[in-house]
Amino acid sequence: NEHDASPVDGAWGVWSPFGTCSRTCGGGIKIAMRECNRPVPRSGGMYCVGRRMKFRSCNSEPCSKQKKDFREEQCAVFDGKHFNINGLPPNVRWVPKYSGILMKDRCKLFCRVAGSTAYYQLRDRVIDGTPCGPDTNDICVQGLCRQAGCDHVLNSKARRDKCGVCGGDNSSCKTVAGPFNTVRYGYNEVVRIPSGATNIDVRQHSYSGKPEDDNYLAISNSRGEFLLNGDFVVSMFKREIKVGDAVIEYSGSDHVIERINCTDR
Repeated sequence: NEHDASPVDGAWGVWSPFGTCSRTCGGGIKIAMRECNRPVPRSGGMYCVGRRMKFRSCNSEPCSKQKKDFREEQCAVFDGKHFNINGLPPNVRWVPKYSGILMKDRCKLFCRVAGSTAYYQLRDRVIDGTPCGPDTNDICVQGLCRQAGCDHVLNSKARRDKCGVCGGDNSSCKTVAGPFNTVRYGYNEVVRIPSGATNIDVRQHSYSGKPEDDNYLAISNSRGEFLLNGDFVVSMFKREIKVGDAVIEYSGSDHVIERINCTDR
């Protein structure tokens, strides 16, 4: 009786309740779903057109300062695991890889071997609500980067002002800028960056027009402990330095313009 079967177009069923939040703080995502099953398309009928999933922000309050970065937490889950990769230390520690990732890959979980430049993709996608990167408010949802505000709400247009204040009016800080041209052999203090500073940009221009000019940028903390290029050991390659909640990016010394920058607070 195949010739008697008329096409039946599919229609959407009811939405499910929203599920649990993907995060406990910092802006998670809840998902509701529906199926094309009222009725299911058959005999060549059309499939349903429209969204099968919808998303809602949840737990958007900021996380405590003591809590690890969310991507850092996801990498740390794999500490001690080697994935049959040769040459890894016995107690390998995994940290997030931020720089040098293609825009289309920002919602995949790339983790770097701590103390090394080697990195690997450890998951096809990060957990929903993970920021797409350290320099954006946008968040990953189902493996795609979606617009979010500094208030950690999906589709929000809230933005930080130049002082790093969410929804601020630029009145709570001042710009500090200037050159530094006085040098002596050894380490010279160029600038002391206060806690809470944002939009930090320090550049060292090669006097010779070549990368190897014998002048290099370094960073130490308030206790005098070096975080970058200490003890006359210089990193030629790009690095990321985690300081509190902020990620400082270093260009590497092998540039005509050597640079340290950070958009976090």
